Amino acid sequence: MISKNSWYSHWPFLLVLMLTLAAYWIGLDSRFLLDDFSTIASLVDVERNGYFYYIFTNNSGPSGRPVSLLTFALQYSDWPTNPQAFKAVNLAIHLFNGILIYLVTLSLSRYIRPLGVSGKWFSLLVAGLWLVHPIHVNTVLYVVQRMALLTTFFTLAGLYTYLRLWDPEYPTSNRKKLFLGSVLYTSCLLLAVFSKENGILLPLFILCVEFTLLNDVKRSATWKVWIGIFILTPLILCLIYLALGFSDVIENYAMRSYTMTDRLMTEARVVIIYLEHLLIPNPSSFNLFHDDFTASKGLLSPLTTLFAIMAIALMLISAFILRKKSPAYTFGICWFFTAHLLESTYLNLELYFEHRNYLASFGILFIVAFAMIGIRRILNSTRVANTLIGAIYLAIVMVTLSEITLWSSPVEQTLEWKRRSPQSTRAILEVGDLHLRMGLYNKAIMTYKQITNIHPDDIYPQIQSMTIKSCIKGEILNHDEWNLLYRKAAKAKWNGVAPVVTLDQLTVRLLKGDCDTINIYALIQLIVIIATNPDFSHHSAQLHELAALLNGVIGEAEAAIENASKAIEERPSPQRYLLKLRILLDVKKYDEARDTLDTMKRRYKNDIRFHLAYGNMIGYFEDRLVKGQASENNN
Repeated sequence: MISKNSWYSHWPFLLVLMLTLAAYWIGLDSRFLLDDFSTIASLVDVERNGYFYYIFTNNSGPSGRPVSLLTFALQYSDWPTNPQAFKAVNLAIHLFNGILIYLVTLSLSRYIRPLGVSGKWFSLLVAGLWLVHPIHVNTVLYVVQRMALLTTFFTLAGLYTYLRLWDPEYPTSNRKKLFLGSVLYTSCLLLAVFSKENGILLPLFILCVEFTLLNDVKRSATWKVWIGIFILTPLILCLIYLALGFSDVIENYAMRSYTMTDRLMTEARVVIIYLEHLLIPNPSSFNLFHDDFTASKGLLSPLTTLFAIMAIALMLISAFILRKKSPAYTFGICWFFTAHLLESTYLNLELYFEHRNYLASFGILFIVAFAMIGIRRILNSTRVANTLIGAIYLAIVMVTLSEITLWSSPVEQTLEWKRRSPQSTRAILEVGDLHLRMGLYNKAIMTYKQITNIHPDDIYPQIQSMTIKSCIKGEILNHDEWNLLYRKAAKAKWNGVAPVVTLDQLTVRLLKGDCDTINIYALIQLIVIIATNPDFSHHSAQLHELAALLNGVIGEAEAAIENASKAIEERPSPQRYLLKLRILLDVKKYDEARDTLDTMKRRYKNDIRFHLAYGNMIGYFEDRLVKGQASENNN
């Protein structure tokens, strides 16, 4: 542990923190990307509707992730002109996470025998590798990944709290200490979960520590009771939750080009690639775009699927066999695979994202640091060993610097990521958007059309081409061009959310009065055709909502009510009820408005998030409805 008077002895770690800060500083001057816009863009509503509205209307996972969203809301004045401020907060959290990695490792190092070096040196090595590893660059500088940063912070804080609370050298006999420690641990667990759902893995990480490095520690009866309450109970509740939602997971795979079985096999290959990039960080290995990763369709398709599964099995078996002889190795393997239990197994998520290694990497780098110390003992020369370790560390830092520098150069970053993932739809979109920002409109259209070569049934290139022609170049699409779009939309296949996002952005522009050359009637028809396409069924409600909004723009009240009703029927949400309510009030259909309002209030009467987010709005519409009915009665 670190005493109050011994911080000066940890100055090498403080230097590592300063090195990390200096390395990332240049990357702060970079842009918002991708999901930053869908998650953070609604910060514009904070000033008008308040913090609760932003925090509790943002659909960011099952938990709602209110802790992460609160940190964004507190920076609402920095959107959209100051990405540096958001990234600076991300970097600060990363540095604090590095401190926690150091403290946790320092606590755990006492249980590694023989370690061969001081706990401070070992902790410096682990935390130093973790802080500057290039696999974390895209997590730290991608603003929306603050969710991963925060859940890691609270998970590590919860683990450190546990290690202090149940330190065998300082037995917990004081009831006040036990109570306060338990409250702090529980707070960390809840804050981790409400930052991102991965936080529920904290109890498993504690079990991982207990059954590896702390396996020989004698525990009291009080500890066993505590474990039952604070570790096993949350895990049981989590398992029940996952079991109840299993059928929904299966159903949602309909929107994917792969099945759950395919994903499980694919993730074996993905995890091995993660390990490769952690152990041998190649400058061209890291990328934000992995939507072109090919799913496994069988153990031999591709053959690397079988090899990956065998490699993982070998690691797990060896970790079990060596649990007594090399608990540090067993701990590292256990930690890594525990961290991947949610995002790299059966859940209906995309196949590959580097940020999933942000906390998982701690286990592998723990093993790497331990191996480096082993090499130091074998060489029997401190100078040679330290030179070798320094060279490895310098090489890693250089790769990290190259990745950070790429973030500070948007044009080079876009082109380089496209080079690394030539078949990625998102990478192609980024290049097209780059051309768009540069005013190269025809080149942008041609770039978007490259997607058709990879996914012939994707409707996105045509939608984006229509948007550019109508809203930027001021051209009016003729009847034949719209009919071509309709035919394409009816047969389009799902290849990601880009078409829906583009239509959403176009609708926002039209609501603001922009893009007056587009035929809104034709656009509504296009949106409804896509909404009725079975491949877009998971976004049908959103598309009907867009159609209802556009119906309102051109004064088609009945059609607007019909589309709003379909949106509610397919996927109810407070926003959709309020949209229908507003339309009904605008056309003075007060009885239907009352029914809609009452239905919404009944549906969400026990939802605290609904009341916090929409309380003021409900009051406004109630008042408007009462006044409207009174006016009607007077007439």
